[in-house]
Amino acid sequence: MIIDEQEMLARVRSATEIALVEPTYKRKYPPLGLAKLESFARQHGVGASFSRGYDGRPADLICVTSLWTYDWDRVLEVLSEVAFLAPGVPVIVGGVAASLMTKRLDRETPDAVSVFPGYSPALDRCAPDWSLDWQVDEPWDSFSYVFTSRGCAGKCAYCAVPRIEPGIWTNGGWHDHLDPSLPNVMVSDNNLSSMPREHLDAVLDLLVRSGKKVVFDNGFDNKLIDDAMAASLARLRYTRRGMRLAFDRIEEERTFTAATRTLIAAGVSKSNIMAYVLYNFTEPPREADHRMRVCTDLGIRPYPQQYTPLNATSRKPTHVSKLWTLPLLRAFRTFWLFAGNYTKSSFSEYLTGPKAEKFKIGPNDLRAWKR
Repeated sequence: MIIDEQEMLARVRSATEIALVEPTYKRKYPPLGLAKLESFARQHGVGASFSRGYDGRPADLICVTSLWTYDWDRVLEVLSEVAFLAPGVPVIVGGVAASLMTKRLDRETPDAVSVFPGYSPALDRCAPDWSLDWQVDEPWDSFSYVFTSRGCAGKCAYCAVPRIEPGIWTNGGWHDHLDPSLPNVMVSDNNLSSMPREHLDAVLDLLVRSGKKVVFDNGFDNKLIDDAMAASLARLRYTRRGMRLAFDRIEEERTFTAATRTLIAAGVSKSNIMAYVLYNFTEPPREADHRMRVCTDLGIRPYPQQYTPLNATSRKPTHVSKLWTLPLLRAFRTFWLFAGNYTKSSFSEYLTGPKAEKFKIGPNDLRAWKR
């Protein structure tokens, strides 16, 4: 059964004890949806406890989260554990994979499982309790995690955001989610720069006043960065290259370059800027390499963001677009992830050098590179 926000919240409010369950896939950050659900349940006098994997604890409602679609098997695995250990107990599954693969998840799970796609503004208003053990390792346990807004004005074919967060929504109470005891904050908005300017200005002003170090986990929209926005962004303290941009298409080169230079001129240190660079989508390898090199020429760090289809239910086999080859993908990612490679040679030189031998680069791969 597929349920909406009102039905999901009604079931939570009517429960007595909820088991919050996260599949045992690899992740860095806390399960933010479950953390907000715990807060919502507590506000309504409902008990809730968290575990990675289902441990059989008594509950009259079990809420399971999901992350990337390629961890599909882990999600189904934990749902099987729940069905075996708690037969008949109602289950709600939400999160990224549940939102992107809603109908399939509904088909492939028992009748006791309901699927909640998308996000809940009501839950987004609930400040998580960061003192609870969400099983987050260093350094990610030193962050407060916030969504000050949802949605994006863009409709990029490679992006999941329009499917999960259609429309634009701003969270007026996001500042309550900052834990005074934690030195850092991760702003997880998908396109904060496209929100109403008064919201953006209010967010940046509060972040400055908080004194916390900031990471914007998703890229700002290059074409929207003007002198005033850059000046506001330059007032922040950053950590882990926390000023993030995106350079996903060659057509964006002029606006990307202008935005980067505007930020630097305003006082944002080059060492604090990182750009996500999409590859393995529809572009030829040389074009992706050019976009990476534009970043290094500007003095900022590029991050190779390998495209995976939004309905991929496994990491294997690796998705290879029609203009790439698997050895070329592996070599490209390794070359651009480590500064020891790309600061010493070009990718073209790397492909014919001794370090590329482990990727078994052959004539077909070199032809793909030279297209």
